[in-house]
Amino acid sequence: MCAACPFTDECRDWALTHDVYGVWGGTTEEDRAEIRAQAELPDPSSITDQLDDLIAMRSILVVDDPILSRAS
Repeated sequence: MCAACPFTDECRDWALTHDVYGVWGGTTEEDRAEIRAQAELPDPSSITDQLDDLIAMRSILVVDDPILSRAS
C-alpha cells in the first residue's frame, strides 16, 4: 500500500518524530527505531505527552480568541 502513495517520505518522517504504532511511510516500528538509532535522533514523545501538549495549546488558543472563548 505504501509503495503506491506519493507521500511515503513525508509520512515516514512524521512517524520518526511521533510515537505512533503500525506501518507509516513503509516502515515498521522496529524500522523507525533502527533509523532513529543510526541517525542519533531523539526518541519521540509519547502519545500521552503529545495529547497533553495539544490540550494545553487549545486552552491557550481559546483564551486568546474572543470568539472561541465564548464557544467553549
